[in-house]
This record gives sequence, structure tokens and C-alpha cells, in this order.
Amino acid sequence: RQPTEIYLGEFRSSSGSAQRAKESPGSQGIRVVELEISGIMRGSTDEVVHFERGLGRYQNRIRAAITEIARGATDEELRDPAMQSMRQKIRGKLNRLFGRRQFEEIVFNHFRTYDL
Repeated sequence: RQPTEIYLGEFRSSSGSAQRAKESPGSQGIRVVELEISGIMRGSTDEVVHFERGLGRYQNRIRAAITEIARGATDEELRDPAMQSMRQKIRGKLNRLFGRRQFEEIVFNHFRTYDL
């Protein structure tokens, strides 16, 4: 059972905060988080292929789960260079979505956050 990287997609989330606007003069208080994510799973070739074929049925639920986590992320979580908390939250949420421990790890292929 080899570890296999499964591409989950690109996601973008934005959230507003009056507090953030107050703390950053000239800012609208809107934080944008952009993510490109893959998950590492172990399985036989047949298991991986079967999972990838069925992944499209879950795209909306995957997007909703990741967006929820990104919107709720604290400034501290977003400043963590290892993104440990975010990766754990996403892995846990997706594993619950699939009803089993599907992913061993979450990998950020791209991550960016900025304020408007």
C-alpha cells in the first residue's frame, strides 16, 4: 500500500470582520484565503482508482467543508508556517465526510491569504 497523492482542488474563501476593518486602516476588513489542496491516502491501485473515480460526487461537500474551515481560521492558524492546525482540521473533516480514515495527511500545493 503505497502513499498516493489525490488532488482535491482549488478553493477560495472570503470573510469579513468589523474588528479586522477597525484594526487595519484603509482595509474593508475582508480576509481572502486561497488554497490548492491534495490529500495523501494509502491503498492498493484499485482502491485509489475507485476513490478517484467517485471523488466528483463529493466536490460540493468538499468545497463546503474546506470553505468552512478557511472562514473560521484564526489569525494565529493562518500565520503558522507549517499550517498544522488547518491541515488537521481539513483532514478530520474530510475523513468524517467519507466515513473513514481516507486521508493520512493534507498537503497545501498553494496557500495565500490577504486582506482587502
